[in-house]
Amino acid sequence: MAELLGHVALGATTLLAWLGLGSVVLLRGPRVGDARLDFLNRVGVGALTFVLLTFAAGWARLLYPAAYLPLFAVSALIGAVELARSARGRPRPRIDWPRWQLALLALLALYVLIDLISVSAPISSPDAVLYHIADPNLFEKAHRIFEVPWNSSSYEPFSVEMLVLDGMLLWNPVQGAFAPLLLALVALAAVMGFTQRIAGWSGAVLAGAIFFAQPFMVWEATSTFIESGIALAMALSAWNLFRFVRYSERSGLVLAGAFAGGAAGMKYVGLIAALALAAVAVAVLAKRLNLRLALGFAVPAIAVALPWYVKNAVLTGNPFYPHVFGGLNASAARELRDSMRSFGHGHGPLDFLLLPVRLLADAKAFDGGQYLSPLFLIFAPAALLSRRARTAVLFTWAGVLLFIIAWFLTTQQARFLVPVMPALAVLAALGVLELIRQGGLTRGLVIAVTAGALAAGLGASTVYASQFVPVVVGSESTQQFLREKVSNYDGVEWLDERLGPRDKLATDLWTLFYLDMPHITFGTMGDLLPVDAGPAATRAFVARYGVTKIAILDGDAARRRQVGYLRAHLIARVSVRSVRSRTRGHFGPRHDLLVYDVGRRG
Repeated sequence: MAELLGHVALGATTLLAWLGLGSVVLLRGPRVGDARLDFLNRVGVGALTFVLLTFAAGWARLLYPAAYLPLFAVSALIGAVELARSARGRPRPRIDWPRWQLALLALLALYVLIDLISVSAPISSPDAVLYHIADPNLFEKAHRIFEVPWNSSSYEPFSVEMLVLDGMLLWNPVQGAFAPLLLALVALAAVMGFTQRIAGWSGAVLAGAIFFAQPFMVWEATSTFIESGIALAMALSAWNLFRFVRYSERSGLVLAGAFAGGAAGMKYVGLIAALALAAVAVAVLAKRLNLRLALGFAVPAIAVALPWYVKNAVLTGNPFYPHVFGGLNASAARELRDSMRSFGHGHGPLDFLLLPVRLLADAKAFDGGQYLSPLFLIFAPAALLSRRARTAVLFTWAGVLLFIIAWFLTTQQARFLVPVMPALAVLAALGVLELIRQGGLTRGLVIAVTAGALAAGLGASTVYASQFVPVVVGSESTQQFLREKVSNYDGVEWLDERLGPRDKLATDLWTLFYLDMPHITFGTMGDLLPVDAGPAATRAFVARYGVTKIAILDGDAARRRQVGYLRAHLIARVSVRSVRSRTRGHFGPRHDLLVYDVGRRG
């Protein structure tokens, strides 16, 4: 429990540091006339500045706490002063809201507690232990950033992982995992702040609950995923763009571009979201658009995102590696394509028309989509009933649909919809308010559906978070927790106990974060050693990377065949099992992890 409180305190201090550094960057830079948005802009700009500084420090081999902590401390101190200055003179908020609004605020507070418990457990998300936390862990240990060629996901823009790395420099990996949650909390503030400006506090608490109070967002924000960061960047970009459209504030246009670039620097899906927003901006501003305005948005966007694409161009010759213009070997490219298209129910025109129904009734195929709140789909279309805001709603829907079409045609993973959830939450809140104004039976049905969805979501979220409580409060050991939550962890323990820093392990395990010795994989999709590679390529792989040990699962016939090309002998069989569901405790059948001694090759 003491560690939980320590993580929370450092998380709050991190927010102050983002605010402080952002306030310094924007001291003479663009500001907007909305005090609430200006405050969030400074937090967002501060986070992006820490990203770029950490990225630069990593390539300069300066990833040391001694270099990071002074900047962090000074920024946090400035942030505390700015927070006090912002609060000074403001009237105390009146707590005379209707009971239903207070109930939604209490629900949001409860979700924050659920998230804090969930994120404070040892890292166990499969994607996190493969690269989201595994790669920053490698960088932190080496005190530098370097190419990770065995994982194609490491070539994605990596901004959120830089904030994860900052948390590791501050304390440990769990503190690093707080970064996506902090981004989600700021995104929540942005969703509520914008909705309050256009629909009052009724709309604000509704939008906040629809966006944040759902089991899907608990999983997303506490599993070291990065889509919550894209959601924040898109929310701030859209709000700043709104300020420019409504009030002709040039500063809003510049900041909208900067945050769109921030989204593009977090993942390729963020680039798609930024391009969809840019398309909507062109349509909205068609009558007054000129080169100066276009550059006012594009230049800061490109400046913020560019380092990641330059990095890829330098390392691979392709700024969009490996998704556009290719670069993978034929086997890996085929597996990547098949993997991306394996989610959902199909990619045909009829599948697209049936998408809303399937997301509501059969969403498991969308990789966790069954935990999405149904309130987005049920009520966001009803925002079109608003006569006063219909034009704005139509443009917002156009941007959302552009993104969804791209998502539908690429990879239908539910968490890649998070970037448009802020917009959908605002639309859904407006839809709820419009339907409630109809009165009668409609009003009762809307209230019942909303309350039922939120109650069911809270139940699922509580079940999800309950699995983390024992290890967080100390009644369960970390090792026991990891054996039950991380696939093949028994094999990782065996390797950590018996192999040392002079060994170089090649493996097909994905649990890379917990491997203590130097290691490499054959590639997430066989990027480095295709499954059909023959004797010469296999021996060249071993020689190039100095492999001395190999650990593979006994069911991997292709890798076992390739081991046969080497002068290797089996030294151990370790019984392991995969975890199919952390929450429900579903495990796969037991397998043997086969460990081979290869010997050093030059």
